[in-house]
Amino acid sequence: MGYINREKVVPPIANAAHALAQGQVSDIIQTPYGLELVKVEDRRVKPLSEIRQELEAQIRKTQADQVIQKLIGESKVVVDNQYYSFHPQSQASGSPVVH
Repeated sequence: MGYINREKVVPPIANAAHALAQGQVSDIIQTPYGLELVKVEDRRVKPLSEIRQELEAQIRKTQADQVIQKLIGESKVVVDNQYYSFHPQSQASGSPVVH
C-alpha cells in the first residue's frame, strides 16, 4: 500500500495501521473490499513545510464556520409577510403593484 493517509483509507485499515508498532502484522481485518492484513514497515511524519498550507486552509475554514454559526445563532430574522405577499394586478390600469 505504501504510506497511507488516515483520511484516505477505510477506517478498519487506518485504525489497525496506526495501532501497530513498526514490524508488526495485524490480525485479519474485514473491510468492504474483503479480508486484509496490514504490516507496518515504516512510519513517517510529514514536515510542517509540506503540510503548512493545507493546515492553514483547514484552520481558516473551521474558524469561518464557527463565526458563521455564531452569527446565525445571534441573529433574529424577521420576514414582513405583508410586504412579500402576492399583490394582484390593478383592474383599472392593468399595471402590477410595485413596492
